Amino acid sequence: MPSLAEIRRNGQKPRYREEGNWLARHWARPAAVYGTWLAIRLGIPPHAITVAAGISWLLEAVFLAMGDARAMIAAVAFGYLGFWLDHVDGQVARVTGSQSLEGIFLDFWIHTAHACMRGLGIGWGLYVATNQALAILPGLGAAFGWVMISNANDASYKAIFAELKKLRENGAIVRLRPAANHDDRVGIDRRNGLRGMISWALVKWQEPHSVLILMSIAAVVRITKPEAGLPIWFALVLFWGIFAPVVAVVRLFRTIRSNKISSQFEDAFSVQRSMESGDQAANIEMRLPTGK
Repeated sequence: MPSLAEIRRNGQKPRYREEGNWLARHWARPAAVYGTWLAIRLGIPPHAITVAAGISWLLEAVFLAMGDARAMIAAVAFGYLGFWLDHVDGQVARVTGSQSLEGIFLDFWIHTAHACMRGLGIGWGLYVATNQALAILPGLGAAFGWVMISNANDASYKAIFAELKKLRENGAIVRLRPAANHDDRVGIDRRNGLRGMISWALVKWQEPHSVLILMSIAAVVRITKPEAGLPIWFALVLFWGIFAPVVAVVRLFRTIRSNKISSQFEDAFSVQRSMESGDQAANIEMRLPTGK
């Protein structure tokens, strides 16, 4: 059985302290080591842990839908549990050598389901708390926006895979470029004036870990300052309901306009195809077209 030191050495992704969101870097990944240690000794497979994370997030949505301040505390607790388990499963897979494409698929699937469940939960919970049917609408907007933001990454992988499949069918030679290459041409720079800071904040506040942190603050305020807590929660849900779809649509247009998927493909792969001219054959490097 691996020790904690071995799990820290073999279970973490490269640069796990530098890459990813703040909550993952400083809490979930380091703390997941202990869950990984226990799961391996109990013989719990990665898929089961991923499903457990999904169940935790389902319970988060159920307690959010109750609309009560105390239930919201429970929802936040299940939100953190799911976030933690979502890092345990990957560490278990890496340490035990049981990584698989099916595991990655299940992970992505549950992330998208979580985005939908959380949005529906906060919408229904706000309806219960305010007795206003229209309060459901911001939750629906948040659910749509978060699902589309999540789906944007998944759809980009599908587009890249479709291109790889087409190139293989055409007899092209595809090589993986060194891992140091990366595409940052369409990133949002928060230092780029007021507009950049606003854009960066709007995007960051839609990310699952940021939503969880803001939910935590709102839950504490609802318990300690009930007269101010509900209006703050209403404003927060309204913010997500309006800006989550906006961020999703803007990201869609930015991705298409900037040819981000093509850039990511070229950044990751070197493509060559064999072209015959008479008795000679030459290998040429092929770049994707500038348009999608």
